[in-house]
Amino acid sequence: MKFGLPVACGLALAMVGQQPVRAQESVGSEIAELRAENARLAARIAELERRMPPAPEAESAKPPPPSSPAQTLSGQPPGQPGSRPGRNVELTVPAAPADRPVQGGGIGLELSAASQGGQVSLTLGQSVRATAVQPDQVRAEGTAWSITASAPVDKGGGDTSLATLDSFSDSFAVKARIARLWMTTPNLLSPDGEYLEVISDAVEGCKVKAGSDQSKAAACEEADIDEDFIKANAAERLRDYHRLVTQQREAYGIGLEASVGYRHYSFLDRATATKNTSDKVPWGLKVFGTYLPGHGTALTASVAYQRGYKEGDALVVCPLPSPPSATICQSGPGGEPFRKDKVLLAFEARHMFDLSRTRWQNGVIDRIGLGPQFTYDAKNDEFGIDLPVYFVPDAKGNLIGGIRLGYKTAPDHFTAGVFVGGAFDLFKR
Repeated sequence: MKFGLPVACGLALAMVGQQPVRAQESVGSEIAELRAENARLAARIAELERRMPPAPEAESAKPPPPSSPAQTLSGQPPGQPGSRPGRNVELTVPAAPADRPVQGGGIGLELSAASQGGQVSLTLGQSVRATAVQPDQVRAEGTAWSITASAPVDKGGGDTSLATLDSFSDSFAVKARIARLWMTTPNLLSPDGEYLEVISDAVEGCKVKAGSDQSKAAACEEADIDEDFIKANAAERLRDYHRLVTQQREAYGIGLEASVGYRHYSFLDRATATKNTSDKVPWGLKVFGTYLPGHGTALTASVAYQRGYKEGDALVVCPLPSPPSATICQSGPGGEPFRKDKVLLAFEARHMFDLSRTRWQNGVIDRIGLGPQFTYDAKNDEFGIDLPVYFVPDAKGNLIGGIRLGYKTAPDHFTAGVFVGGAFDLFKR
């Protein structure tokens, strides 16, 4: 088929006119495909970002979610709303009388009455700690200090501290102690730990009891997690809770104690057969170390040097008669008090027996604390055994009183008494 020149030119012009249109359609289609691919990639990136775990920095900066306990290192609940206090780093030392070297934070008042006298003591203490949280454990170290002021109740003297061989038992005394302690415990707030499972079960049990009451259910999320909360909402996990919170790996410490006292002595002057007085200032230094092999047990050893004073033997002095007056005799310690230095080596063991978790539970005495101490005076070859027995609790269940038994040489005799006072804990406040 042959076309004329006009027809050929018309076809050529038509094809040239269609090329821009087809080019626009091709570019527009490519742009649409790219936009669709970009949207698909953006959706894929967003999905992967949701699945990707947060970076450690971001995770540490986020406040703890309401459904899990927050780690509190200062013993106070975190400030973010919707959080509740979690497991504190605690070091609990069984109770012991105020004259023992290892004391903790708080204020305690102790009154003891023995077969030969009495003593009142007031202790003020505080513990400051720094804690490093690691994935599998929590390491805490801190400094604890305490100041104890004591005075004999019976001004006539007497062995008010029983069988500890202390030179300050019959004097007004002030003892200042400082100790450095280290402790390692498992990190109960580890994400894969059993402790969080116990807490979750207790919270869920609390919500079940709340039923449709939304305010009570919300209160379950905010509640403090303690033994009473677990017992009320997940009693079947109470044994697990006790096992977990008592997993103390080890704790130990060293410390120093300085003591100074004062007493006004009265004595008989043998030469003049008259009464005289003398003021003495005993003092002492003690170095001690303590080790806690497990929950509820503490072992402490100490070495002390004390410069004390002791009254002379009692006697009766009668002056020579001067007629026509009658003879008046005087009785009391003979001669001025003499200096008596001591080098005391002591070993103490404390243990808390929880009867409420054994077959010995009786509903009257839930716990018993024992704190035997053996003391040997290497300079004077004397020894004493002191045994406080705690069984009287306060309203919060802390043991604050009991009986105190003792035996010591020079001279040989047994002593017994009762006491009531405050219990102290370390790394708890």
